[in-house]
Amino acid sequence: MRTLFDKFLPAYSPEGEAGSPGADAGLADRGDRQPEEMGDSPAGDSAASPYRPDGLPETMFGDNDHGTIDKMAEALKGYRDRDAQRQLPENAEAYSQFDLESAPEEIRPMIGELASDPLFGKVSAIALERGVPVGDMQAITLSLYSAAHEAGMFEQHIDPAQERSLLMPESAANLPKEQQDQAIDQRLQANSDFVDLMVQNAGLDKAVGEHAKLMLMDTAAGNQFFEWIAGQVQGTDRAQPQPGQGGNAGTSRREQLRAELAKPEMQPGHRMFDRTKYDALEAEYRSEFG
Repeated sequence: MRTLFDKFLPAYSPEGEAGSPGADAGLADRGDRQPEEMGDSPAGDSAASPYRPDGLPETMFGDNDHGTIDKMAEALKGYRDRDAQRQLPENAEAYSQFDLESAPEEIRPMIGELASDPLFGKVSAIALERGVPVGDMQAITLSLYSAAHEAGMFEQHIDPAQERSLLMPESAANLPKEQQDQAIDQRLQANSDFVDLMVQNAGLDKAVGEHAKLMLMDTAAGNQFFEWIAGQVQGTDRAQPQPGQGGNAGTSRREQLRAELAKPEMQPGHRMFDRTKYDALEAEYRSEFG
């Protein structure tokens, strides 16, 4: 029986030493096989061709995997920087935070009211959902309002505080602020009651009367018009009621609430309508009187 030494003898025999034919043949044989075996291995394939993800643009590939990753990281940073510069807001309210000093003077009053405008609130919600930047949304809004103003689509802006001050009777000029407000509310209520009286006793269509109040009672001039008509019909001057006096404009809580509900900001559909205040006042009225 041959031993293991005998089996591998050619590799260790003097004939296989360096310079012998056997040694040269053995080395040559192993050298011929080695490249073929390495070429067939997965490691050889990986080194020869970098990984190429499906759908990645050609411009993103580098000379090797490291080069590709570097290019992808650079592109990702660019996207993040762009999004940061676009000023995408966290909530829809950010769209209404205008810099009024930079807005055209003629539309500043309207722009300043957008924060409480329910229509603009709905548009802002959609803008937030679509990822519209704050700067883009505000630029579009300013352009739209400027064009509308130039086209004469806006009514003259009304300052509620100023209009109320013009309705304060002279007899209340030196009274405390609370009593002055009461006198103004009585004057407004008296005008509203006059229109209701015309509906009840003079045949004025109720829808026409409500429309007249909606369109005129938000200004001092509109209320003065009602007072002039009342003077023609009743033959009296109702323009300067005394605080705490005057027909249906008493000081009971019911009448105070009615006076509040008659204000322009309490009229649904009016441009000054305030839903939050309206709901609160209506809830109080129902609680008091059902």
